[in-house]
Amino acid sequence: MALSLRYDMNLKITDPYALGLDNVEDANLIHTLGTIGGTLSSNSSVPITKPWSDNVAMTAGAVTLDFTALDQVNLPVVNATGLKLQLFIFRNLSANSNTITIKDGATNGYDIFGDSSGQITLNPGEVEMRFCNESLEDVSATVKTIDITGTGTETLEVVMAFG
Repeated sequence: MALSLRYDMNLKITDPYALGLDNVEDANLIHTLGTIGGTLSSNSSVPITKPWSDNVAMTAGAVTLDFTALDQVNLPVVNATGLKLQLFIFRNLSANSNTITIKDGATNGYDIFGDSSGQITLNPGEVEMRFCNESLEDVSATVKTIDITGTGTETLEVVMAFG
């Protein structure tokens, strides 16, 4: 069985609109970009060859992910050297009490949000999903880490695909 990834991003708002006309039903205005999504594989124009996922638990409010040595329970370590991060999703669990910030690593930082000034802070229950479309740099010995910070022992759910 070949590795494949399916992603879907969809935002659809139904906005009831009272027309105020006799013999005409009120309308619903639909606000949407449609479904943005696709299927990726090792052969697609945006390739994926190495997936990784984990519930990342912080110790003393911080953890650094090294894309050349991503541990997984009962699975081999993922080394994404020479690959780009193509798609990721982060979820700050609603059970967490505090915000979690994700940014490029202080040492050998990977510009996960496109440049060295990029970062995102997620409140409990918030999600960030991004399709990078070949726009990020290759993981290397000097470009490989992201820093995740909170205030204590928060857990961040993470799924990533490299290719």
